Amino acid sequence: MVLAAVAVVVLLTADASGAVVVLNRHHSPAAAGPPVRTRTRPAPTSSTPTTVPLPPGQALVSGTVTSLSAAGATGPALITPMLITIPVRGQGSAYIYNATIGNQPGETIYWYGGQPLSILGNGGLVPGRVNVTVGGSGSTWYLDGAERRWESGSYEIATPVAVGTSGLASAEPSADFSAGPDTVLVTSGGATLYRPPMALHLIGPGAVQAQGNMTVRTRQGTITVTSIDLSGGQYVLDLTPGPGGQLALSATLQGRLQTVPS
Repeated sequence: MVLAAVAVVVLLTADASGAVVVLNRHHSPAAAGPPVRTRTRPAPTSSTPTTVPLPPGQALVSGTVTSLSAAGATGPALITPMLITIPVRGQGSAYIYNATIGNQPGETIYWYGGQPLSILGNGGLVPGRVNVTVGGSGSTWYLDGAERRWESGSYEIATPVAVGTSGLASAEPSADFSAGPDTVLVTSGGATLYRPPMALHLIGPGAVQAQGNMTVRTRQGTITVTSIDLSGGQYVLDLTPGPGGQLALSATLQGRLQTVPS
């Protein structure tokens, strides 16, 4: 028996692009074929992500806060049940204008501030731009200074009020009313509405102050602070309640910002 010898020749060369080319030729007495060209691809290059510089005057804030106040904030509707109070009993009031009572539209409901105004129902109050303070126990919304619109729906006032039109009002131990697109609340005397802890999305413009443990990134760099004070400007705030009365804060601020470093 005759064993055929096989010779393997490996040739290394490089093409014009610099990639290595391997030429394999198998020689055997029985058959011979053309060289087999195998191209090895250049190894991929890795790139390091770059941080895009922030615009002038902008700051990104993250961390936890124990308290925060925002002026002129636009936030969510404040759903029922709700309790509206004033600091000094009898030295404040509230009017609900353009309410429908029974089948009669255009009614006015008057609360004289003798006891907290308790409102139930299937809707809420849309405060519009309002001052708000937020802490671990909840948020307080300051209602004086502008008309606050009611969401369309049915409501029940579980507090003595006066009901009527054109200055002619009758005292009632309670009142049911329906709100339409023109139904609003107007308060005086420092009226406030308290909400238990909840996630909040607040948008300015206005002033913002906060205390806690925060990281502030600006065009100049990143620092850790215990306090921030935006004297006025645009802001977007996202607050999420956490354990121990802490609030997680993520914010974008645009304007003059003062900080207290850690």
